[in-house]
Amino acid sequence: MACCAFAVYLLSQLLWPLRWLRDRLLVAPAVTASASVAWSPASVAAPVARKWRWKPALLLLLAAEVFGLGVAATAASVSAPAQPSVEFLDALHGSICSAVKGSLS
Repeated sequence: MACCAFAVYLLSQLLWPLRWLRDRLLVAPAVTASASVAWSPASVAAPVARKWRWKPALLLLLAAEVFGLGVAATAASVSAPAQPSVEFLDALHGSICSAVKGSLS
């Protein structure tokens, strides 16, 4: 990621003279100060609260995900057997014991 940032920096330095020529030869674009730069401690205007347009959609998506996880957990617990099969336990025991016996001898 740092190499990408460095490449963008180098590109901006290479294109800076072209931008300077564009601003000098053509009409320079109007400079507008952003609210974050123009703010000062002496100003009394309260910052404007931004509305978050995506909040209801994200809350609905979160509720659907939680509901889906609950349904999936319930379905998995109902369909899962109470005890593992005997064949599975024998295979697991055989593989563990053979590995331990092989390392001890």
